[in-house]
Amino acid sequence: MKESIPTRQIHGEPRRVWFIDDQMDLIVWFSGEQRIIGFQLCANKGQDEHALTWFQGKGYCYHRVDDGEGRPGGPKMTPILVSDGVPDAEALLSQFADKDDLLPEAVRGFVEERLEELRNLASKPL
Repeated sequence: MKESIPTRQIHGEPRRVWFIDDQMDLIVWFSGEQRIIGFQLCANKGQDEHALTWFQGKGYCYHRVDDGEGRPGGPKMTPILVSDGVPDAEALLSQFADKDDLLPEAVRGFVEERLEELRNLASKPL
């Protein structure tokens, strides 16, 4: 994955950095002190794309990306996130490990820790 430069910043939101490749996107949000406070990992781009989002103080969310293409005869709509069950943490961890070689070490380690945490949460009985 390589950094997308420049990354558009949204006024009033924390600074973000965007990493991309042909199969995954990773958006990372930083506090004013340059600590990671959130990320969104989008996997399976162009197929059955899903997004795992984690924010400090909020935890995890998992969504399917509705790409806005499914309207026969109508124009393409803006992609949106749609709630979609439980992520396969093991698969995400494996996919991410295959893609993380060019990421800054702090980013790679942080995301891997959250994915490991998610895998451990998923393995516990309710």
